[in-house]
Amino acid sequence: GEDAPEEEVERTLAAARRCRTPVTVSRATEESAQAFASRIGELGAERVRMVGEGAAEALRRACREANAHLIEAPVTPSGRAELLYYLKEQTVSRTLHRFGNLVGSAAR
Repeated sequence: GEDAPEEEVERTLAAARRCRTPVTVSRATEESAQAFASRIGELGAERVRMVGEGAAEALRRACREANAHLIEAPVTPSGRAELLYYLKEQTVSRTLHRFGNLVGSAAR
């Protein structure tokens, strides 16, 4: 956004670097929201992190069409909370019998 504080931009970029997440930066002072929105599909972005106030409707529409998640939440000073936007969650589960044995396990 045009009103994005530089320290918030730096905080989000530091979080992305920490997670080794590739980033493409579009600054409102250098590229219009419509121009960036037209590039969303070709970037192959899964998530778009908005820093500053309010995303343009063109950006929201482009994210929906490209199946990219638009994150408009305010940048938080909490590293743990901010890092969640740059990580993919993976869940591994195993079903246990009521006695604690793995169900369907070859090793009994």
